[in-house]
Amino acid sequence: TGAVDDLLQLSKLARARKVWLHVDGAFGAMARLSPKDMNSVRGIDRADSLAFDLHKWGYMQFDVGCVLVRDGALHRNAMSLSGDYLESAEDGVGQSPTEFASFGLQLTRSFRALRVWMCLKTHGIEAIGRAIAANCAQARLLAMLVSSADELELMAPVTLNVVCFRFTSCDASPEECDAINRAIMIHLQTSGFAVLSNTRIGGRFVLRAAITNHRTVEDDIRSLVPEIIRVGKQIAAERLQNRQ
Repeated sequence: TGAVDDLLQLSKLARARKVWLHVDGAFGAMARLSPKDMNSVRGIDRADSLAFDLHKWGYMQFDVGCVLVRDGALHRNAMSLSGDYLESAEDGVGQSPTEFASFGLQLTRSFRALRVWMCLKTHGIEAIGRAIAANCAQARLLAMLVSSADELELMAPVTLNVVCFRFTSCDASPEECDAINRAIMIHLQTSGFAVLSNTRIGGRFVLRAAITNHRTVEDDIRSLVPEIIRVGKQIAAERLQNRQ
């Protein structure tokens, strides 16, 4: 649903109990780059470790992820190996001032960092932050449009860029309504109109719009709601007719 835990309170609890605080940033950590939305992830800087995927909301190619660990020495001591065949040299081709193999499970890794470096050098942090802020604004707009439509129900608060909602204008059981919402999602996907995903909230099937594209514009959002209502009513009517 895009919900964010209270990281400030969790950090205080972790310090008091002397336990490690890891934050699964996934896509949400990127909200830190948006001046308008950074308060949603307050306290993220207090984590002992933070993981996030730049391909999820950093507008970069799949797959590229990142993990930050506050204590570099502790990180290295936990992951490094000291076999003779892994010994580095002070010079020559074996020279390795930063041994990435000592900071993870992989001895060999691809050069994923290049695409991150090129994106940041080309566009800059500010541009990415503006795009993230725009996605959050689009999510708030979608939530408003859903809430104002009698045929739809907003199923969870909108914190960042994820909107969970449900078509409810169907004279049917909750299970049948689940099937109608699933059919709506499939129709939108296969028609090419929009690619919504799904989740379950309170045991019910809901439509999930995770807005993570820098090319998304307000007109896309405004056209989505009436299309969902149109398709939903059509599917509900067809199912009702088939039952009769």
